[in-house]
Amino acid sequence: MSIENDVLLNDEDYNDPHSDLAFKELEYDPEGNPNSARAIHLAADGGLEVKYPAPQQLFIDIDNDHSFKLYQRQVDILRKYVGFFNEEIAPSRNGLPGRHITLTFRPFCKFTETQRIALQACMGSDRVRELLSYVQNENGDPHPTLFLEKSQSQAALQKQVEQKLLASASEERPNITKHGMKAKSIKSIIRRKIDLWLETIDKKEQYNGKE
Repeated sequence: MSIENDVLLNDEDYNDPHSDLAFKELEYDPEGNPNSARAIHLAADGGLEVKYPAPQQLFIDIDNDHSFKLYQRQVDILRKYVGFFNEEIAPSRNGLPGRHITLTFRPFCKFTETQRIALQACMGSDRVRELLSYVQNENGDPHPTLFLEKSQSQAALQKQVEQKLLASASEERPNITKHGMKAKSIKSIIRRKIDLWLETIDKKEQYNGKE
């Protein structure tokens, strides 16, 4: 292996799961093709909700802050040359910096699957996802574009946990400030507590589902 490849493989961007350059583990069907059936089965096993785009919608899957900044720079161009749309932005099921962005255009604006995939990629959507979506579409997959999201009950539970932890942090804040911790550090601690708590819940749900 060349020195250049060694440098690339050791680059921190490749090891950051939120980076555009991160290596991703890809799962295919037995014939070696990407397919939506695997994602739908994953949703069923994990209690996730599967969302499909309407003809006039784009589903943009943002992995990191860099891609979100790219999206923000492209928005005005999209609005000027493609058309007016309503915008919905929400954290992805794994939380920030991941985001799911749904753009809903006027009803007469109907996209082909190829147009949808191309526009989503141009707007900063996960490049690997969009490339595989193109392959799926060429292979006749019925759902080359979809979102997997937490169910409403999971989302409500997470919100309750976040509110409790934020309230707890507010009570502890005078003591934390006394020891010199910055607000950003406090938020990081809270986010980590939430992630660990949700991981525990997910493991319990998976265990109960196997019984």
